[in-house]
Amino acid sequence: MLRRQAVRDLLHAIIVQIAVSIVVAVLAYAVSGSAAGLSALAGAAAYVIPNALFAFRLILSVQKPGGANPATFFFGEFFKIAVAVVFIVAAAKFGREWLVWPAFLAGLVCALKSQWLVLAFGKKMD
Repeated sequence: MLRRQAVRDLLHAIIVQIAVSIVVAVLAYAVSGSAAGLSALAGAAAYVIPNALFAFRLILSVQKPGGANPATFFFGEFFKIAVAVVFIVAAAKFGREWLVWPAFLAGLVCALKSQWLVLAFGKKMD
């Protein structure tokens, strides 16, 4: 039961991040146009994609008979940060023509901070 709850919580956190990212991208598009919307989506994706990969890796490790290994968590966290940095650098290098930095940073920060929404409103009444 505890494993199912852990998996459910990880998936819930990823869904909230994706939802917040889409909302920020739509708001950026509505305020400043398609380049800003795409920039906000790219900024959010720079964190959401590595975080989702990390969460799915944790889900797989939780399902193993021995459970999750602390080394898996620390390696996954390092990998997540490294991939996010690669995405940000790639966006800066390849998006020079269309990238709107304030929107990109807004998408990135909102995706990062959406975890606070999960913590604040994530507890369900059972």
